[in-house]
Amino acid sequence: MNYQEQAHVNMLSFCSDEKFAEKKAFLMYLAQTFNKREVRWCLTCSSTLFFRGIATDFHDFDVLIDYQDISKALGVVKELNPQNLPKGDQTLFASTLFNKYKVGSVHFDLFSEWRISNMFDFEYSWREEDNEEFDIEGVTIKMVSARVQYILYSVFSPWYVRRLEQAAAVAEYLQDSSNVGSLMQ
Repeated sequence: MNYQEQAHVNMLSFCSDEKFAEKKAFLMYLAQTFNKREVRWCLTCSSTLFFRGIATDFHDFDVLIDYQDISKALGVVKELNPQNLPKGDQTLFASTLFNKYKVGSVHFDLFSEWRISNMFDFEYSWREEDNEEFDIEGVTIKMVSARVQYILYSVFSPWYVRRLEQAAAVAEYLQDSSNVGSLMQ
């Protein structure tokens, strides 16, 4: 698979296809506001697969923030007047903050750590050095590195078959040496 080509096609679609118009408007607002208010954040999960060209669509935005910025992030989210959504089964998770929201038709999760406590303990917190950046119309979008995303999906794979498939897709992406340092070129 030519990930760079697919990422380019995805980006063109994200920026111009009516299908993505509401998601784009949401992401642009969130990124601009978080960046302006110095909220340390990044995208994780399916949207990162989309922007890397690993997948051709995504359901929601998963937004990881630095736990020190919870108050600032929640202030931004409150301004969006979101609908709170049920969190579902949280028996495996123990993040300081984990909320599910909907704004219009856009679903997003906001959380402060990946913290799992079950058969083993695992925690991942936001780290600047694990972020990659790209621009959409001059707005900086941050997302967790493919290597970290691989680890995150792998940690979830004992419980979710879909996560195992996603981990395998990211591993294939990482094995393609043409992707190293080529994000959104």
